[in-house]
Amino acid sequence: MLWYSGLDSELDAEETTAFKGRFDRYMAQGCKEDPLFTGKASHWIQGAKRALDEQKPIFTKALAENLNSENYGFVAKMQDWMLHESKASFEARLGRSSVIPDDAEAVVAEPSEGRRMEGFVPEKFDSSEQWPHCREEILRIHNQGICGSCWSFSCTQVLDARICIKSGGKFNGDDARLSPGFFASCAAHGGHAGDGCAGGWEYYCYKFIDMPGTPGAVSETCSPYFGKGSGVNHFTQTSTAPTCSESCSEGYSRSLSQDGFKLPGIGRHRMLMPANSHAHSEAKEAIYRGGTVNHGIHASGQFMGYSSGVFNLCTRKSANHAVVTYGWFDGGYLSKNSWGDNWGEGGKMRIKDCMITDFTIPGDFDVNQSHIPYPLGHHAR
Repeated sequence: MLWYSGLDSELDAEETTAFKGRFDRYMAQGCKEDPLFTGKASHWIQGAKRALDEQKPIFTKALAENLNSENYGFVAKMQDWMLHESKASFEARLGRSSVIPDDAEAVVAEPSEGRRMEGFVPEKFDSSEQWPHCREEILRIHNQGICGSCWSFSCTQVLDARICIKSGGKFNGDDARLSPGFFASCAAHGGHAGDGCAGGWEYYCYKFIDMPGTPGAVSETCSPYFGKGSGVNHFTQTSTAPTCSESCSEGYSRSLSQDGFKLPGIGRHRMLMPANSHAHSEAKEAIYRGGTVNHGIHASGQFMGYSSGVFNLCTRKSANHAVVTYGWFDGGYLSKNSWGDNWGEGGKMRIKDCMITDFTIPGDFDVNQSHIPYPLGHHAR
């Protein structure tokens, strides 16, 4: 099996055991449920080939050593949890399609007509230093699990930071966090209910909040992420997002409408694609004046192993993953992933500017004209 896959000389004993285990489980399950395995012998062989491809490791110790030997400017590391990360589970984490939705009217590559760029931004900037009272919201690290909900995590992280900044720190603390799971279930189909684990776009959240008849965003306390105690552990296996809920979790004292965050104007977003010089200038101005913004990247197997330094393996490939930037330095950006704090620099990353494929800047909103429920979640029980 390893000889066929070409991995016999690359994997150590522990990696080999993990790969064989995934392959065996895949084949055993297929023989029980998949008609492909119950037909001709040629069908079984086809299924075995598919299993080898899907269950092969996405990152290995040997790959980490090879990358580090090239002195690219970043350090790669094979983390313990990556031992069980296959090509299939890695791809399940990637929630950005290369096809731009038909309703993405805000896609631009040049400054909009009548828009005047202010011109000045510093050479380096860190929004967590600019707004230290919102540092927790700006730098909080999340874990989406094995689900393509990166887009909903990207948009809620931006909203957490911007609501805190707009409210002068009133929206602050451990419970000052919006629910990415609610968007993944209720806004994944262009702002309507769908399976957010199959992917989406960050502006779906902003569109949903502004849409009449929706509660807007809701707190994580109202709608905890479905990877936690939902019967299906999204942190160890792939699955689908649950159906869109019409109520907050059991025991929570508010209804969805009472807990909802309505932010008029947030839906007037700007998607900047491709990430040319105009896009970078506008995105930096938006960060400098209002806080974090969304951006896309192409995440590869090498990116999975990023541990520290400036990741600079840029390609011309379309985005397959959505993350957040909260600042920049000369030649690159300070960004956050949503793969937990055991990835990268404690969940964060420094990336070369050529890694960025696009930006999404949420529309502006007046906090005084918005519905932001206070007190926050833990007081409402």
